[in-house]
Order: sequence, then structure tokens, then C-alpha cells
Amino acid sequence: MSTIPDPVSARLELTWDVATLFPCQGQWSVTEYLNLTEHKHFIGDDFWTGADLVMEVVSAGPKSRRRDLLEKRREYAAAGIAEYWIIDSLSQVISVLELVNSDYIVVGEFHKGETAHSRLLPGFSVAVGDALGIASV
Repeated sequence: MSTIPDPVSARLELTWDVATLFPCQGQWSVTEYLNLTEHKHFIGDDFWTGADLVMEVVSAGPKSRRRDLLEKRREYAAAGIAEYWIIDSLSQVISVLELVNSDYIVVGEFHKGETAHSRLLPGFSVAVGDALGIASV
């Protein structure tokens, strides 16, 4: 018979895991915690120690937009994420930002019909219309 951990214990353990793996990335929502638990078996592999590129899909609603466009930008910069993409279905644009010293600078803004390119990962590109179509679902 398997034992199901009580929610408080499971959440504390997962909170510790997230805080250990991503110490500078701020608060995590319950959904983000649950998504991480699905991949918990990867914890310990080198790629879980940080990210070089983050793609943020901007959520609807003023509070969420503020968090996605301002707060997460600061958090990702503090975490040392080298390249940060903002996929904004409301503005219909993908912004590509590069971390310079401790601040992001916009190195490209791409609209429908264009292809967004990574400066960090040569050959990595995304058709803006395709990404915006997925982001608005």
C-alpha cells in the first residue's frame, strides 16, 4: 500500500527544492510547483541548476501582466538568465532581451510574419505567428 504525503509536507519539500534550485527567481505559484513535481525525477541533472534562456508568455489581466513584464524581468536578471524572450499575445510581439551586466536590453522585437532569433543559441528561431497562436490558446 502506498502512502500519500499530506499536502503540507509535500509543499514544504517542494518549496525547499525550488528554493534550492532557483534561489533568485522569486515566488512560485501552486501551478508552477505542480508542474515542477511532474519532472522532479530530473532534479540533480546539470540542466536543473539554472537556465540560459527563458521564454515568458505574458498572462492576461493587469496584475498578471505587471508580474510577467516587470517583476519576472527583475527576477530573471537577478538569477543571471542570459536571454529572456517575452511572448505577448496582446501586443502581438515577441521581444528578445539580453542580459548586459545586471540589466536587460531589448535586442529585437518581432511581429507576425517575422521570425524571432536567439542571439544566445545560434540557429534557434521561432515563427512569431506560430508562437502567438499557441500563446493565445
